[in-house]
Amino acid sequence: MKFIKPFVYSVITTLAVSVFTLHGFSQADGILLGTISGVDDTAKEVLVKKDKPGSEIKTGTRLYTRNNGKIIILEAVKPMYAHVKCRPVQRSDFNILKKDMKVYLYDGRAAEEAG
Repeated sequence: MKFIKPFVYSVITTLAVSVFTLHGFSQADGILLGTISGVDDTAKEVLVKKDKPGSEIKTGTRLYTRNNGKIIILEAVKPMYAHVKCRPVQRSDFNILKKDMKVYLYDGRAAEEAG
């Protein structure tokens, strides 16, 4: 009986930590805007599907995504109700962008974390 209580507490603690890790609470990213739903090779633009349609994004708003630890900064070119067309600030980063990458609002802290 003495050993059951500590065992139960350790199992509960392990499960709680696992759940938070699975949901991504261990990595502090910015505010999630949406996901890249399309890549236009001709125009060198990506289409970001907003998680919350109608959320206000203005032309020129900076966003970012990550690929293997590299931060890619995007600029909103054409905001729409449910999507935002964006271009990478550095044209050479376009080849790294892929469908289904998460996109976050850029507030400057992402660059500090990377560098």
